[in-house]
Amino acid sequence: MPDGTESPSIQIHPDQPLETEERDKLGYWEYGKRIATALEGAPNQEGIVASINGPWGTGKSTLLRFVRQNIDEFNLFTFNPWWFASQEDLTRRFLNQLGSDLITQGALYDETARNAFMQYTKAVGGAAKMIPGGMGIGKGFETIAEAFEGLTNIRALKSSVADSLKKAGPRLVLIDEIDRLTRDQMRSVFQLVRSIADFPKTSYLLAFDRELVADALSEEQGVSGNQYLEKIIEVPFDIPVPDSAALRDVLEDYLHPAFQSAEGPFDLDYWNSVYQNGMDRCIRNIRDVKRLTNALALTYPSVSEHVNATDITALELLRIRFPDVYDYVRRNKQEFVRSRSAIQKARRVGEQRERRQKHDNWAGLVEERDQDSVEALLISIFPLVKAELRETNYERQFDDWKTRRRACHPDFFEEYFRFEPRPSGLSNKKYRRALRELDTSAAFCARLRELKRDLPVRQENTIHLFLDRFIEEDVWKDEDVPYLDAIQSLVDASPLVLGLNQRRDESDHSNARLLARAIIRIRDEWQEEEQGDIDDEQIIEMIGEASMELLTATYMVEDEQGPTDFSDALRSGFTRRVRNPDLMNLLESEEIDLTLELIEKKYGLEEVHDIIRPQIQDSHGLAIFLKRLTKPRFGEGGQEQRIDGRQLARWLGPAFDRTIDRIQDLISEQGWGDQLLNKALRDFLDRYEEDEEEYRRFLPDESN
Repeated sequence: MPDGTESPSIQIHPDQPLETEERDKLGYWEYGKRIATALEGAPNQEGIVASINGPWGTGKSTLLRFVRQNIDEFNLFTFNPWWFASQEDLTRRFLNQLGSDLITQGALYDETARNAFMQYTKAVGGAAKMIPGGMGIGKGFETIAEAFEGLTNIRALKSSVADSLKKAGPRLVLIDEIDRLTRDQMRSVFQLVRSIADFPKTSYLLAFDRELVADALSEEQGVSGNQYLEKIIEVPFDIPVPDSAALRDVLEDYLHPAFQSAEGPFDLDYWNSVYQNGMDRCIRNIRDVKRLTNALALTYPSVSEHVNATDITALELLRIRFPDVYDYVRRNKQEFVRSRSAIQKARRVGEQRERRQKHDNWAGLVEERDQDSVEALLISIFPLVKAELRETNYERQFDDWKTRRRACHPDFFEEYFRFEPRPSGLSNKKYRRALRELDTSAAFCARLRELKRDLPVRQENTIHLFLDRFIEEDVWKDEDVPYLDAIQSLVDASPLVLGLNQRRDESDHSNARLLARAIIRIRDEWQEEEQGDIDDEQIIEMIGEASMELLTATYMVEDEQGPTDFSDALRSGFTRRVRNPDLMNLLESEEIDLTLELIEKKYGLEEVHDIIRPQIQDSHGLAIFLKRLTKPRFGEGGQEQRIDGRQLARWLGPAFDRTIDRIQDLISEQGWGDQLLNKALRDFLDRYEEDEEEYRRFLPDESN
């Protein structure tokens, strides 16, 4: 907090109707006065039935209270039917409460009138129980009279009550919460108003969501719900739709004192942008404002030092309005946030178009009418979503996002979901325990083996989850481990990591690339903090001695960021190994295709031919080579993919025909190789024979 004093907190605002004009921010007080004046100016000998119509959360109860406070010429009676469980209770309780008020007000001026009202209440309450389906409008009272013919004269009782009430002053009955009732209870309320308690000088003001009630009463008595209501409601008042600017003023009055006094500057320009482009579409009424404020009152204080005030507001709004989308966001970080190493790749429009399809997943979690609002909200806080849905460049403001603790920065994304359970099975305790061993390779590898033994979570090994978190968080630096020791531990863990089943998601998260990104993260963080000279040659030597696959992945990941000192050093190290047969063992790599693709890209196809030739001279090497290249892997969306056989034909080049002959000879030999190696050979030969002409089109000329 800037001045060292206690920061104002966000206050809880209960979802209760307002009581005073001073608290009204939406102009309901003046509208309530106008309704009160209209009701008092209407002829009151027979009474009228009026209504306040509006969706849930728009302030009907507040407006009803403001009308009540501005009434001067009516005796008032308030009834809440939601308190009563059955149709019989509702009818009897209404009449009992009304009778008590009428007696208090002197409207039932003698014993005869009071006895008549009591007998009428008893008779009508019993009728409600006997006729559970209720009565139709216009003939309901006659139906009750027929049910009780010979027992009591209900008409006479009602007439006696009416004579007494004509001599008293006018009264207004206010009934709220009708739209929360069951269908039968709704009908009972309207029967009370138009048949059972349609007394002289008695007017009614009912508050409900017309659309919801009309739908519940649809086709009642052969007419639509709206027609049913038209027979009852004589004067409808529609609640004013709150102006979006007024709702924003209320929200800002509630939040900004706490935001502006919090640690770090409050960026008003960013707030204006996100509100206008995203939040404005998702805040419908004053109830949304209160729910959002109350959510922030509980969550914001404990995370205020780690989050951006605008982003936490937008995400809390997403949580209370569209909880399924919110849950999808927190469980799928990679679709909304990209690390520094992935920025250049994400800026390519071609990839954006492919990734756009992923956003159909969250779009399917909301109704079609809300999809544009949710999209606008996500675009306003996640530049990656904007880039992919609008096919624009991914704005590169990585350092600015980190300074402002934005949700779109990988270091801060998790902070916004601190109150939610982690979607993985990797606990903080297990994560930190592994981090503490980074300076000792053997101990660190032992910790990773413990993680590997954990049950997979959503088809992911916990080692994958560890590396994800390691790459995206700064926590590992707290352990004060020298960077070379940390890198050595990761490199020594490569056999364990590279041997895992590949994840069922995009190839950018292959095991080798995942481990490479972790190594690069350590190296870059050490350099950024200027903790000492970086020995890139030693890093590259560590990686190259451990795995050509890991060296290839590290070079590819770093190269995607554009030319850097480290990418230049990696290129030199990669070239040195590629062109030295003593150092280049292609068959050790589980993902040979990554290495061959990079060699072809950097040095040309002939270099690929020269490297493959000695690797497949013996039969075992040939079988391993084909097995590595033909095993299934998982691409975009978890779809199983295999390397294109035509690509394999290009890489074999002049050795292709000789390789086919060798494969046929090996298959014909009895007992050669193990079952998996035999299967790799047969699978390749089967695909070749099915599409031989197509394969041969991709061979260099000298092989045709």
